[in-house]
Amino acid sequence: MLSLARTVAAEYADDRIRMNVVAAGAISTAVAASAQTSDEIARIPVGRFGTVADVATAAVYLGSAESSYLTGQQVVVDGGVSVRGPFG
Repeated sequence: MLSLARTVAAEYADDRIRMNVVAAGAISTAVAASAQTSDEIARIPVGRFGTVADVATAAVYLGSAESSYLTGQQVVVDGGVSVRGPFG
């Protein structure tokens, strides 16, 4: 998805078309609730699963005028998991 966003961003920037990606981590939903464990929560630096609102907030920002200088990027909404090591 990030490669697609970068390609679209480069191709359509002159037309003022922006494309970005929201990459969500572990998000608490009704379907995922039964699979969530305290061991998984312990791996998330902010100490909780994300919410649908967390992802929606990032998407609304990317669609707003406030992000008009942002294109071809990935916004990671994962509670800090992607910056925590070791990976894997």
